[in-house]
Amino acid sequence: MIGIQRRRRLIRRRGRIMSLRHAAPESAMVKIMAYAAPVSTAFLTDGMPRQAFIAEITHDELARAPSYGRPSAGDVILDGDRRYTLTDACPVYDGQQIVGWKLIAAGGT
Repeated sequence: MIGIQRRRRLIRRRGRIMSLRHAAPESAMVKIMAYAAPVSTAFLTDGMPRQAFIAEITHDELARAPSYGRPSAGDVILDGDRRYTLTDACPVYDGQQIVGWKLIAAGGT
């Protein structure tokens, strides 16, 4: 497991600005710096190839927007002109403190 400072440097160096909002249409968006590694594997759903979108973020942006709370399934990630729906959000801990999130999403439309 990589340390929190190394994770922050990776996300800031290789990441890009994305937006995150809850599933409710009128919910406010939070700008986040996220690192999404290139997708390398696909799986079949309904006979069509699908790829999971996995983005790593620090907890910093969410901590600055306390009204957002925690990311959860159904939330929406906007990456440029692509829209993804979260299927899972896994917290990343340093001891007992949440320092980041691994956002797993589907879509890309």
